[in-house]
Amino acid sequence: MDVNDKFDLILDKLSKVDKLDEVVERLDSIEQKLEEHDKKFAEYDKKFDAIFAKLEEHDKKFDNIDMQFKSINYRFDMLLKELKSDFKKIEEKFDEIDDRFDEIDERFDSMNVNVVFS
Repeated sequence: MDVNDKFDLILDKLSKVDKLDEVVERLDSIEQKLEEHDKKFAEYDKKFDAIFAKLEEHDKKFDNIDMQFKSINYRFDMLLKELKSDFKKIEEKFDEIDDRFDEIDERFDSMNVNVVFS
């Protein structure tokens, strides 16, 4: 190999080194873009955290409302049972009054007196 060939070989290798510089520049550019994306994702993470925090607040509110509804429902059920019991007592009283009227009617029938209740 003569000197010119050696120079050409050296120049060829140096041109490959220049190409490596281009690759390094591209990698730097890619790394910069990745850092930008990381920043955006960090912002999105913060936004998602805020959204989830609000959702948790709403879940707590809904749980509280659910407990209140259950309490009201229980109280309503108890009132309904009391009303049924009261209506049963009233019905028994009406039955008792009806029986007494029947007794009175029988007494008057036995006396052959017609009495009209109005």
